[in-house]
Amino acid sequence: MSDEFKIKGYAEGLGEIKGMLGAFLFMLPGGGYFSVSEGFSKKQRKEFWKEKTNLLGKKVKIEYQEKSADGSLKYPKFIGVVEDK
Repeated sequence: MSDEFKIKGYAEGLGEIKGMLGAFLFMLPGGGYFSVSEGFSKKQRKEFWKEKTNLLGKKVKIEYQEKSADGSLKYPKFIGVVEDK
């Protein structure tokens, strides 16, 4: 399964990805947030961290196994930024 979500925030990586994107944050329908930290290459992590404030509000495609009742995703993975049409 996959859906598009708007980026609401970001978190810096830890350890070997410190100074790079660790995760994008997205808002749940009922409030609260979920994060996606999988599916990024190191190159993307570096580029996205440099452009982090410009990415807020952009849509990205996320692949996941299932969606829970509160809207959070099981095993979410970043697929790509959705280009504006």
